[in-house]
Formats: sequence, structure tokens, C-alpha cells
Amino acid sequence: MANNYLDHMDLRDKLNYYHSGSAVSESSQVKKSSIIELTKELEGDLLGSSSAKIIKINHTFPVDNLIYNIDLETSGYLYIPLLSRGKFTQKIKLDEMVFFDLETTGLAGGTGTYPFLLAFGFFEDSNLNLIQYFLPDYGREITAFLDMKDHFQQKSILVSYNGKSFDYPLLRNRFVLNRLEDPFNTFKHLDLLHFVRRLWKNRLNNCSL
Repeated sequence: MANNYLDHMDLRDKLNYYHSGSAVSESSQVKKSSIIELTKELEGDLLGSSSAKIIKINHTFPVDNLIYNIDLETSGYLYIPLLSRGKFTQKIKLDEMVFFDLETTGLAGGTGTYPFLLAFGFFEDSNLNLIQYFLPDYGREITAFLDMKDHFQQKSILVSYNGKSFDYPLLRNRFVLNRLEDPFNTFKHLDLLHFVRRLWKNRLNNCSL
């Protein structure tokens, strides 16, 4: 609609239009409407202030539907002293873990790389809970960070795939840039990529995703 309206303006009228803020206002209304529609489509919830809204998506899956015949209290653990080369010498309970992954605007890392989708999974009350934060624009990650810090206070281990060298350092830097405390600072990190390489490096040419 805005483009058709502008097509009939001369240069002076276009400059006055942009200077008046009408273009910015109309663009903001379109963005707001798009985010609301996307939230409904994803069956999520809108979080944050009007200028920094993000979409939070929650899913819950019964453990019985994912792992056959498992009880988180009695058998929900890993024992991997050899695979972890002595880093994890005790049994690791599944409900201590937070599985996470990021989708970002690039793979270079550094302050210019921005996470636009943050996903976290964790076991709790015989369920696997999945939380996803979708950031539709820049400058909105603080809303996700403030919300996520309350979810993982009883956890102690991060689990990722190649997260030690990319995902977690990027996430940690974003906390610093937003002047927030890193809620995972004291967590141990279990990077499954290293395990996969130890098991299948002689069979697979490339163990990365």
C-alpha cells in the first residue's frame, strides 16, 4: 500500500513523507501485524515491550513417547567416564541437563553475529520440555535472556553439538554485550561432537552437522 502511494509522489513530496515519520509509523504497524500473525501460526506467546517483542514457543513431550521404558528417577542417567576422557566420572542424571542450539545470522562469530532462534530442551516431571525463542529483529535478545534465566536454576550441565567452539561462546558474548550475568557460567559442558568423533572418526569423513 505504501509503495503504491509513493509511486505517485514527486521527489519533494517523498522527502516530506519520510521526514514526517509517516513511513516509519506505517512500517512499524506492518511489522507488528506480521509478528502477531507469526505468533499465532507458531502457537507461541509474545514477550517483551512493544518495541522489543519476541516469540516464545513451548512444547512438552512425555518421556515415554521418546525413550521406551525409562524412569527418570531410577534409570534416567548417563555414565560416560571413558567417552568423556575422565571429565564426567560420575553418573549424570538427565534432569540435570540443558540441551541447546542456536540459529544465527552467520558463522563468523564475534559481535556482528546475532542469534535469532534460541532453543533449549530439558527433562522435568517425566517430560521433555522444549523452549524456543524467536527474535524477529535485532536488539531484542535481552527479552529472551531475562526470561530464560528462571528456567534453568536447577540444572548444571549444558549439552550441545559443536557448542563449545561456536554456540556457547557466542551466547556468552551476547550476555556480556547486554550487561547480564551468564546463567550457564558455572555449568559443565558436554559437547557431543567430540564423542561422535571418538566413536566414528575412522568410519565417517566428516562428523560435523
